[in-house]
Amino acid sequence: MTRSAADGAPQRPYAHLAEHLAELRRAARLPQRTLAEAANISRGAVQRAESGTAAPTPAVLDAYLHACRAGEADRARARLLRTRGRIARRDKLHELKAPAPDFITTKRDLALALAELYERAGAPSLNNARLRKLLPRTTAWRIVNRKGLPASAEQLITFLSACGISRPAAQRPYLDAYSHVIARRSTRRLPPRAERTHLIRRIHPVPLARGGADADARIDVTALVPVFTALADAVPRIDVTALVPVFTALADAVPRIDVTAAGPGLATIAENFAAVGRLVNRDAHRNGTAAPAWTTAVSHIGDELSRALADRTFTTGTDDRGIDAIARTGDRGMAVYQVKSHRDRPGPVPALPDAPVPTPRRPAPAARLLSEAAGRA
Repeated sequence: MTRSAADGAPQRPYAHLAEHLAELRRAARLPQRTLAEAANISRGAVQRAESGTAAPTPAVLDAYLHACRAGEADRARARLLRTRGRIARRDKLHELKAPAPDFITTKRDLALALAELYERAGAPSLNNARLRKLLPRTTAWRIVNRKGLPASAEQLITFLSACGISRPAAQRPYLDAYSHVIARRSTRRLPPRAERTHLIRRIHPVPLARGGADADARIDVTALVPVFTALADAVPRIDVTALVPVFTALADAVPRIDVTAAGPGLATIAENFAAVGRLVNRDAHRNGTAAPAWTTAVSHIGDELSRALADRTFTTGTDDRGIDAIARTGDRGMAVYQVKSHRDRPGPVPALPDAPVPTPRRPAPAARLLSEAAGRA
């Protein structure tokens, strides 16, 4: 077979196929025009198929063979010669040195093996409608050009079948190699950011000192964005009643937090928002991106809530067995609160511990009461 001086490619890569087709036509005693009419193809298609310079399409080749009443052996030889001509015309097979399927260990080896299969099959078309449903055109292009691998075993089977490997026994080594390569991948593609969940704090419904266990609370950060916005709007004019909708929204996003009492829950709310803010900022710093705009208000939430607590004389307790909060009442008295959360706690709710009760004010002496009454009179 002669080659052109310009690029070294064979001038007639399909010469053997052309000779075989011409012999079949002469054996059937059909002129080119008659064969074209019998095969329902153009005379030019017949001439191109017998020229040896271009490959007939699979449909034209099948119609040509059917019109010549070719047997199975002649049909198989014609397809083989067409494949060999495609390989010689593309001249890419010598660049691919892939290992046998049993020796594939890396993604690169598997990509080389699949590309070599495609070239050995004569670069069959992967654009027909049936294949596109199972193997998208972009995925097929990436496999052929060693830019990627099939996304699933089903896509791999479709690709192998298109390359002429349709028997399950012949496909099994490639499926085993694919499973081995996928299992050895050190990194996996992360899900979309909106679907990620983050561990922001460890909650202890039962204190560890009392035999409790850790409970990981995973919170979707994106679900808390409306809560951040509402809290940032309420911080400049902090008011317990104004923050009740914020607590309700947070309770929907974080089922473990008990916010039935708005006032005593301020410290817990501040702690959770600060933890989420730190997590988001660390994630942005690690990825080299800027933190969301709403995180700028998170750093001020603790201070603002602390001022609000001081203005309303809320005093949070540090001992879980005692008083959680004390607030002044309208009659100059004090209200004592014990806030307990028993959500997700196994077993019945325990009884409240004995809490120290504030000592009541000593009654005023009777003489002083009489003098004050006389003065008012």
